[in-house]
Amino acid sequence: MRSADESGVSGNERLTALAGSILLVLLLIELLSVVSLRALMSIHVAVGIGLAMPLTVKLASTGYRFVRYYTGSAGYVKRGPPSLRFGCWPPCSWRSR
Repeated sequence: MRSADESGVSGNERLTALAGSILLVLLLIELLSVVSLRALMSIHVAVGIGLAMPLTVKLASTGYRFVRYYTGSAGYVKRGPPSLRFGCWPPCSWRSR
């Protein structure tokens, strides 16, 4: 049976990944709507506004992990520090796999 710390860490990871996936889809829609901005202005604006919530969740869950790790929470310390490869420079992370 997993401890509360371990389930909290994995829950945070799942939440961060889900928010990132939603952001990716919404950002792709946003970029595609720029191609024909005049015709798709309402979609562009709606998706732009819709980006606020998943972005807030992503920032909050990442910030929470940061704080929990650097304050010494056992579950987060056991998992190790956040990966700089994926956190600081996402556009180049796909090249290193």
